[in-house]
Amino acid sequence: MDRVRMKREPVIVQSYDTPQAVIIPYKDFEAYREEWLANRAQRQAWPAELRAIAEEVSARSPHRKKSLHVDRQGPSRMSVPRAVADMDVLMSYLLVHCPPIATLIEEHLEQGRFTLVSAPELLEELAHVLRYPRLQRYYDARQRDRFVALIAALSELVELPEELPTISRDAADDQVIACAVVSQAHCIVSDDHDLLDLQTVGGIPILTAAQFLQRISMEPEGSPPKREII
Repeated sequence: MDRVRMKREPVIVQSYDTPQAVIIPYKDFEAYREEWLANRAQRQAWPAELRAIAEEVSARSPHRKKSLHVDRQGPSRMSVPRAVADMDVLMSYLLVHCPPIATLIEEHLEQGRFTLVSAPELLEELAHVLRYPRLQRYYDARQRDRFVALIAALSELVELPEELPTISRDAADDQVIACAVVSQAHCIVSDDHDLLDLQTVGGIPILTAAQFLQRISMEPEGSPPKREII
């Protein structure tokens, strides 16, 4: 820290003009700590609720598959990568609920091994597709809305620019790409061939769920997440 600067109260500890910490009275910390612990307990319950919804919904879906074995070398303690998952991947988690996407969400995301990044526009598109009449037989309105809400709660949300360049053959995929670029994500996770055919965009690799799972599972311990160089 290069200096400690007073801004009324509390004291702001800064480095290179960027706030790093706040010094507050201990009694205020106790109140904050209780709230933080309650919020943490609630957040820790969200992945289990998300899994329960996916298990119940996928049991009704004809797309249900048997669990697939994915080779991995156990969890690593790498720096946390940031990933944008497109709608197809999230729909697959809900309706099919099997590895590799189930493993990513229920093991790696739950334990903080990567950060899921999204945007309000992507969540709106997910909610829109989940309202298709042909899908209503698999879940009720509460499960549908709660699924979207949990994905939002477990994600880091970013704002997209109003005007997006045309990059993919599918204009809807441009929002996924914009989300990855704005958030400086390390990869896009997709099963959409329009996206996968691009391979990389702005140095951000576009991977299948299986490829991303393999990458974060086999990364050497303590190594930082990598971006492709173009």
